Amino acid sequence: MNIKNLYKLAFESAGIAMAIYDCQGEVGIPLAINDAFCKFLGYTREELCCKTVEEISHPDDYKRDLHKISCLLTGHIDEIATEKRYIHKSGRIVWGELKGILQRNEDKSPQFAIVQIHDITHRKSIEKELLESKEKYESLIQDSLQAFYVVRDEKVIFVNPAGCELSGFSKEEIIGSNIYDYFTKDRVELAEYNYNQLLMGNSYTNEEQIVITNKGERVIEYTATKTVYEEEEAIQVIARDITERKKYEEMLVKSEKLALVGKLAAGVAHEIRNPLTTIKGFTQLLQMTKEYNEQHAAIMMNELSTVETIIDEFLSLAKTKSTSSFEMNDLHSIINRAITLVKTNTDLHNIELGAQFDETIPLVECEDEMLIQVFTNIIQNAIESMDTGFITMSTHRKNDVVTVAVVDNGCGIPKDRLKNLGEPFYSTKEKGTGLGLMISYKIIEQHKGQMSFYSNPGEGTRVEIILPIKQKNIGQINEKLL
Repeated sequence: MNIKNLYKLAFESAGIAMAIYDCQGEVGIPLAINDAFCKFLGYTREELCCKTVEEISHPDDYKRDLHKISCLLTGHIDEIATEKRYIHKSGRIVWGELKGILQRNEDKSPQFAIVQIHDITHRKSIEKELLESKEKYESLIQDSLQAFYVVRDEKVIFVNPAGCELSGFSKEEIIGSNIYDYFTKDRVELAEYNYNQLLMGNSYTNEEQIVITNKGERVIEYTATKTVYEEEEAIQVIARDITERKKYEEMLVKSEKLALVGKLAAGVAHEIRNPLTTIKGFTQLLQMTKEYNEQHAAIMMNELSTVETIIDEFLSLAKTKSTSSFEMNDLHSIINRAITLVKTNTDLHNIELGAQFDETIPLVECEDEMLIQVFTNIIQNAIESMDTGFITMSTHRKNDVVTVAVVDNGCGIPKDRLKNLGEPFYSTKEKGTGLGLMISYKIIEQHKGQMSFYSNPGEGTRVEIILPIKQKNIGQINEKLL
């Protein structure tokens, strides 16, 4: 096979459309075309060989490229490259990426123009869909009630109308501004940290932040994530102003606190009124009879003790120890001290009290006297729930938290009453005030821990107290248990 036949075979079997135009022949009529060219436009070879460039081209693109094509065929330029539309035999539009190269004679005069056309119809269809999708997305963002910002290199490069409204600044003022201009000096360091985390691929969802706006400081709730904007990496932030909502929540909390104070006052009044009524009655009787009665005196002293207990427990609620008084303590030693305090009571009721400790637990940062108060209160409640039986205390470590479990085989607590535990003056005991458990909840909360009750009537109760080993830099207890 000679070189001429080899070139002919390569031309005919090429996978892309190819045509050869004679620069000296009829303008726009191909001298030769391959099968891929026929397939590209849907014509037979005979049909296509009679079609001019103008007849197979989209009229708008032909007018646009006419000068380039003429310059190629007349030898003024050696090659052209462009993307253009063609008219398929079926009437539909197809896209081609055209490259034309001029072949000259020995005297440098133009001889042939060799044209290659790569079918890019599918690519153009995808680009169109992406463009329409982008335009639709941008339209949604522009009309959104939520503020949208796009940040790159610590500067705002896009903002929608809602973003302008939230900040109180115009679009011209926002675009190009440094993001740290919207934070007070004490919050810039945290903002820088969060921005670097976003660049590393982390994201933030429904986070709260205080920002500086033209209206003063506002509280926003934002979601931020890494994205691609105009073919480059950027950070997208979606935000909304929740300042008024936060004010309403604060008012609600204050209202709930006032309601709680009223409930506590009513409870204290109710709990104290009963023993005072008894004392008043016996005092009036003493005034009438002028006679001292030992039995009556004992009853009055007992009622006065009840009033004193209620007042002491109520005052305990107001006592708050700072976390600065927390020290590294041996949790097992604290539990043993609590067991010693109640040992006489358990022996009196013929109750077995045991302990099982996890020896891998290190020292725990806590206030020992406060935890002793919690443990003795829980054990005392367990004692009062049974005539005889057992109470077991155990410890267990998982990650950065420890769990103290107190299990008894007492009478148990109905499920509908479990949800009320910890409320003031709600008690499962006949003469209980509920303040002891409320104080225990408060102490565990001060230790950034959790206290949970699990119980069924007739099956006993399990109390779980979860405490962080260290108070500083502790995250959510639930996360530590995973």
